[in-house]
Amino acid sequence: MDLESAVEQGEFSDNDFCGSHSSAGDKNSRVGRRCFSRVGVQTLPMRSYGDTSFLEHILGFVWVPTASIEEEYKEEGMEFIPPYVGRDGIERIYDRQLMGKPGSTTYTLDRKRRPLRVVMSESPTPGESLVLSIDMETQRVAREALGDRKGAVVALDPNTGEVLAMVSTPGYDLRIYEGGLTQTEFDSINLNKNAPLLKRGMAGEYPPGSTFKIVTAMAAYQAGKFNPSAAVSCPGYLTVGNRRVKCENHPAATYGFHMAMTKSCNSFFGKMSQRITAEEFKATADQLGFGVRSGIDLPGERKGVFPDRDFIKKAHKRPYSAGDANNIGIGQGDVLVTPLQMALLVSMVANEGVCYKPRVLRGVIEQSEGAKVQLTKPEELHRFDATEEFWRTMKSSLINVVNAGTARSSQISGIQVAGKTGSAENSQSRRTHAWFVGYAPAEKPKIAFAVLVETAGHGGSVAAPIAKQVVSTYLRDRNQKVNSNAVKIGLSLEPDSSDDMPESE
Repeated sequence: MDLESAVEQGEFSDNDFCGSHSSAGDKNSRVGRRCFSRVGVQTLPMRSYGDTSFLEHILGFVWVPTASIEEEYKEEGMEFIPPYVGRDGIERIYDRQLMGKPGSTTYTLDRKRRPLRVVMSESPTPGESLVLSIDMETQRVAREALGDRKGAVVALDPNTGEVLAMVSTPGYDLRIYEGGLTQTEFDSINLNKNAPLLKRGMAGEYPPGSTFKIVTAMAAYQAGKFNPSAAVSCPGYLTVGNRRVKCENHPAATYGFHMAMTKSCNSFFGKMSQRITAEEFKATADQLGFGVRSGIDLPGERKGVFPDRDFIKKAHKRPYSAGDANNIGIGQGDVLVTPLQMALLVSMVANEGVCYKPRVLRGVIEQSEGAKVQLTKPEELHRFDATEEFWRTMKSSLINVVNAGTARSSQISGIQVAGKTGSAENSQSRRTHAWFVGYAPAEKPKIAFAVLVETAGHGGSVAAPIAKQVVSTYLRDRNQKVNSNAVKIGLSLEPDSSDDMPESE
């Protein structure tokens, strides 16, 4: 029975109290005003989400403040703690800007503390509107390409650091937070073994596999030990401690740097890493941002692990060894990275030595007449100094990975992609994590990306086709893209094409 029917049938007297959740101006609100002289109608600000598909790990949600959030706001001098605050995602990071300032009404009261008349009223000040950098069509395609597999796609504009897409699967329906969660709904996401709350793009930590060979080459260059023409004889495997790591993409042969990167030769990069000291590796890792957080404007980022001498001694109770150097050189062992860190790495290669702080906020619109978008300025995050010759050598090898190597399944007609595949051994499964990282167009990059699919197999056959869909969606026919009329989120569209059988990694 609804509130109006109950009143008409005499279910309540004027002295009864009745609570009802209602939207401003709805039937229950009007009935309450009409039928109960001692009942007032109070409105509270609530988020009403439109299409939140694919955005749950970015938008976050609004809910009642925790004790720590209340304390935080009080320390900032906030007199009024709102009943609902941002608890995750953009809602949490930009809560103050979105919140605005509440209004107030002062009444005179009679001796029974009943309001008589309004003495003073102050209107609320609305918060700012945020424009996000997410390209909704690219975000949608990335989510659909991952399907029901566990994984992540991160796509950045290498020229600004803007996040074009950040998808983590599995996800959940953000709208379950509207109006409150049942215990069953809460348990369905919080206790789910597939961890739908985990933001795999920035908080998932994984061994990078062969994608880390880019870092090995940069460490060798910085240490003065990079010779691209030096040939290494590969027996078809790399010996790491008491085990052999096979080179699956080529027979026993002799390779220089260009073909070693193209074919992802473990033996070549293992021997390169043995010439790099632990201190030299650590210096390069620090310069490239591994083992530290990037400072993206979303909560929950993890920093990964880069194993130096101290880490090895503490974790394994032994000194750093040649086996550790081998593992680092091919992205295995104790090395852990996030997909976001790998997207930033290839952004740096695309820009020949600089990457920008990643951010989801593109700009702010103040609540004033005729206000325009105030764009956020790019902020340099990391820099790596190298000669033009080094960058030319590195970039040509990554192009060849796509054109003639392990990432041929990422080829797009009319768009040159550059990148590196990886198939990372892990403790979860005998099946490797599938990686592909890169940028496009190679000659003038507009998108840098990292694709990771957990325990799915080879990067060339699993992750590279996903990247192909993401890149072609973002780049193809950009002049024909249209803007979304979704709430203050910048957007664009496009499709895909091309087929080729990849090599295994």
